Amino acid sequence: MSVAMSETGSVPNDQAEVFVGRLRESDQLAACARKVRDGQAWLAVVEGEAGIGKSAFARRLAASLEDFTVLWATGDPSETDFPGGVISQLMRRVDRDLAAPFPLLAPDGAVGASANAIGGQLLLLLGILQESRGRVAIVVDDVHWADPLSMQVLGFVLRRLWADRVLTVLLTRSDAESTVGTLDRLVRSLERAVRVEIGGLDEDDVALVARRLLDVRLAPGVVERLHSYTKGHPLYLRTVLAEVPIQTLSDTTAQRWPAPRTLRASVKTLLDQLPAESVALLQAMAVLAVRVPLATVAQVAGVADPAEAIGPALTAGLAQWWPTESQSPVALVHALQRDAVYEAIDPGRRRALHLAAADVVGTNAAWAHRVAAAVSADPGLAAELEQSGTAEAAIGRNALAATRLQWAAELSGERADRERRLLTACAQSLLTMQPMTAMKLRPQVEDCGPSPLRGCVLGVMEMMSGRFPAAEAGLTQAWQEALADPESGWVAVLAGTFLATLMMRGGRGAELADVAARTLAIGGLDPATTDLTRMMLATGWMWDQGPGTALRYVEYLPAEATEVSNDQLDSLATRGVCNLFLGRIPAARADLGTVALRNRQGAGSKMGHLALALLAAAEYVSGEWDACASSADRAQAIAAAEDHLLGNAGAGFATVCVLAGRGQWDAARAQIDILDRMNRALGSPVVETMFWALSETMVAQAQADPAAMLRSLEPLLDRVSDGSQEQVRLRYKLWWLWQQSLLVEALTGTGDLKAAARALDALTSEHDGTGYLRLVVARLSGHLAEAQGRPSDALAVYGQAVAQESGADDVAPFFRAMLEHSYGRLLVVTGSGSRREAARWFRSAHDRFSTLRATPFLERCDADLAAIGLAATSQTGSRALTLTERELSVAHLIMVGRTNQEAAAELYVSQKTVEYHLSNIYAKLGISSRRQLGEAMRS
Repeated sequence: MSVAMSETGSVPNDQAEVFVGRLRESDQLAACARKVRDGQAWLAVVEGEAGIGKSAFARRLAASLEDFTVLWATGDPSETDFPGGVISQLMRRVDRDLAAPFPLLAPDGAVGASANAIGGQLLLLLGILQESRGRVAIVVDDVHWADPLSMQVLGFVLRRLWADRVLTVLLTRSDAESTVGTLDRLVRSLERAVRVEIGGLDEDDVALVARRLLDVRLAPGVVERLHSYTKGHPLYLRTVLAEVPIQTLSDTTAQRWPAPRTLRASVKTLLDQLPAESVALLQAMAVLAVRVPLATVAQVAGVADPAEAIGPALTAGLAQWWPTESQSPVALVHALQRDAVYEAIDPGRRRALHLAAADVVGTNAAWAHRVAAAVSADPGLAAELEQSGTAEAAIGRNALAATRLQWAAELSGERADRERRLLTACAQSLLTMQPMTAMKLRPQVEDCGPSPLRGCVLGVMEMMSGRFPAAEAGLTQAWQEALADPESGWVAVLAGTFLATLMMRGGRGAELADVAARTLAIGGLDPATTDLTRMMLATGWMWDQGPGTALRYVEYLPAEATEVSNDQLDSLATRGVCNLFLGRIPAARADLGTVALRNRQGAGSKMGHLALALLAAAEYVSGEWDACASSADRAQAIAAAEDHLLGNAGAGFATVCVLAGRGQWDAARAQIDILDRMNRALGSPVVETMFWALSETMVAQAQADPAAMLRSLEPLLDRVSDGSQEQVRLRYKLWWLWQQSLLVEALTGTGDLKAAARALDALTSEHDGTGYLRLVVARLSGHLAEAQGRPSDALAVYGQAVAQESGADDVAPFFRAMLEHSYGRLLVVTGSGSRREAARWFRSAHDRFSTLRATPFLERCDADLAAIGLAATSQTGSRALTLTERELSVAHLIMVGRTNQEAAAELYVSQKTVEYHLSNIYAKLGISSRRQLGEAMRS
């Protein structure tokens, strides 16, 4: 087994540990390891009750992986609020030189960074470890105590291990509420995952444990009774064997053993039998609660000769010692034993131990010991904790801030101080979007006196419970009260931010803009909050007045996206969205691509996930469908790991655009079903409704079914009668030009020509005549003229549009191909041009459709070519049809000049994955170089 680490960070291992049985479970993990050796990444989730032997099982597994680099971490309840704590533990096992190029993986590097940015660097590191040391195993024990950020990072990484030799083992209690849902979703989302249930030992294993620990062979009847007594639970079994005399165990004439006692009582009995200095060491270990050097434990315990004192504790089965490791660390065997020892400590002695521990541990851990040592209100310590919590909040460590502020509240002497700190702690907890801790404090919050902060916290709790009307009422009142109070500016910002979220959910642009403008007027906001609020202001105007108006509210940004600072990325993303909605695709890609890149590098933009999703849509319009599918896939992985529903909807829509365009109906339907379920679960908010309806419409368009297009658009339409005729209008300003173009096509195709004409006039009046929409408007104008019996006008429109060369033709080949196909077809129908002229446009459209692999459109083009007695020219590019979506993602980046490392970083995969897919691409296309790849893909 190779461990990429220093000696002080070795995998926990107890050479004296008794391990028996678990053959079935071991075979399951061994099978996973074999598959990893064959080139497949696997996840194993090991579950079992506390003390059942999961950790021992994991240590035995790690010892068996001699050809793996093993990275080990253990969740700790004291680090649950520390962002990236488990990732930091994993990194302690990595050589510093290997880790140096990845700053987000450094101990404090995760602050402010998104899970996908950290995960991207971890993926690159895993690639390096595979190159230098072969296979990698990631083992996280007690994952139910892992911090949320680390869980998000691991979830993201596991979803991006495409072709890596990485085995991940996550061990958790089967009754752990904190991870049940998260692990369930993770296992369901992966193709290669297994659950392993650890239960009690059977009778044969119980007999073997007894023989090894007692050095005697127990009679079968005694073993049966011992198994029945302990249910095969290893920790209880060891406790009984240590506590009950061998004579009693072996006395077959005894009708019964002493009545069963709880583990705590059994541990106390063992403590009563140990020397005082051994007990002192165990007590110090229980207070420290982590694996620490024996000398440190002795210092806290006040024991002069720890080497001698540790012996009886080891014999009793309560302690573990690693004397061959640097600094000889020790720890209690199990958390249940630790709890039992801790509870048995006299209160005065416990306080003294915590105070001593505070002097020898790090700053973060020292706070917990100082709090534990407090036996009554301590205003001085409470003030220090509040100051520390406020500082943590300022750098984005909201969970850590919440914990310290809650401690401060508990130690406060005055009611006003206690309530302020409690409410602020709840606010910080809610900002993590992991509201479980804050929700448990709701009764205490309700007992607080009326204040804007109390109203804000209760309003956010209502929002996160799905009671949106009550949430809006509470947040509105809190926001208005805070605006009127100069001392409550930060509360107004907090309430305004969540209130704006509700406005966005309902598509209420004018109200959103008002909330944002009045929040900005408070002044004194930090740069990140200022940018977020400006983004909301522009978004409100975009929803209410359209993207053109919204652009005026981001005019302060530098014209070049690359010159925008990291604390303005949310505004830059909004400008990119406005450009996308206006059809200015190059500008949109520059803005959205910059945000996605900076987010990947660790900038932590709030809009980063959505920017990537809408970048995918811009790539679809640009005709870079493989890039679109890749970006959408990454956006969905980020959304799944970080619970971003909005980004998921946008990415799902972009995915459907490509799938529908290529005629992959089943896959497109599966994505639409996901969007539909998401929309229903959220109560049909505007954005999710729009993406779902547009996805349905794109499938109908690809199937050339205008009636289905109109039905699919119905959730986005308002039908208003003016007495003489019905007006059909779009409800929402978002992506109005795209929606309107689809509406014109649907109305024309279903024969509602008057409504189609009005809709086309509206589209033409809003469009500036540039970009890809020039091609779209020309095609729709020609279609309507054909339907109205004006073929000459249609020919003129088509002819003028195809003759006009512009950058849009190259930027949007799909829309150019649709226009050319329409022109060629009408030339044939009307006999207005030569057969050669019609064939020219058919073949040009055919080549564009073929390059995109737009199968439904290609088939219709082929049919029209066949109707005039011509066959399509075969394309060597059809070899790309043999490539998988993942191979196409890699091929696209390599052909535009990315190195393997750059492609891996952009795709959020390892270099190993890029190399694996490149070898498959070369073999399938019959090539051997990057230059040939570019030629093959462009052909």
